[in-house]
Amino acid sequence: MGDFRSLVELSDDENDENAPETALNDGVLTSIGRKLANKLKRPRSRGSSARSSAKSTPMATPTHSAPASPLKKAFRDDVFDFDEDHIDPSCTKATADGDSSSRTFTFAKDFDKNGVLYYIGKHGRPFWNNPAETLQVMVSFSEHGEGNIVGVMSDALSRKPVTCRTRNGEKSWISYDLGRLRRLIPNYYTLRHGSSSKDMALQHWRFEGSENGVDWVCLDTRFNESALQRKYGTSSWPITGSHVAFRYLRVMQTGPNNSGTHELSVGGIEFYGKLLEMQE
Repeated sequence: MGDFRSLVELSDDENDENAPETALNDGVLTSIGRKLANKLKRPRSRGSSARSSAKSTPMATPTHSAPASPLKKAFRDDVFDFDEDHIDPSCTKATADGDSSSRTFTFAKDFDKNGVLYYIGKHGRPFWNNPAETLQVMVSFSEHGEGNIVGVMSDALSRKPVTCRTRNGEKSWISYDLGRLRRLIPNYYTLRHGSSSKDMALQHWRFEGSENGVDWVCLDTRFNESALQRKYGTSSWPITGSHVAFRYLRVMQTGPNNSGTHELSVGGIEFYGKLLEMQE
């Protein structure tokens, strides 16, 4: 048994490849020793070798870069991944300069797909999304009329006929905030009457612009205008002589509607002109 122990001790030394063979030639193994020696002589299986190699090789640790800010990414997708397939390229012109870019939007017809609000709602998306619902454009009212504040905000920018109006109050207004990184030099605008009848149609108003939402500049004035006096009526008007870029735009009613009251009914609007966009 001393010889068997000597063989086992020798076989454990992996650096001595001749140890099992030498023991066999000496004829000192018992039957148990021979079986063990034969087992030791067998080459290791590939699977065993592969498993051993796999165990000894450290697994690479995946690395992940820090995710971008979702708000920043959403804004960049919305502003700079412009989808021109759905906007007439002859009606837009884009330029870039350092940290800002500009794009000119040219009016073709009422609620075409060439306007600023359509661009903001469609930009980088498969379908147009109301900019008020995505908070890309903020809408404010002198007083809220039908519906809650969310519904009224989105209705004010709707591209489909909807009922939207302020409460009955003199000098009612609706304002539109394009956001702190956008400015517009307007040259055209479109309105839709926000009622399913010709009643309460806007006929006296000023279209205004502001940089701070407090001090307003008159861009266009209308008096006894009848173009909107029909069910969800639409019409568009040019703006001349404006060379200032505004963050805020506003429709200010300056007299009674065609029903003799002061509800301001506007269920959709669109802007045209030169849009300036700044990066963060």
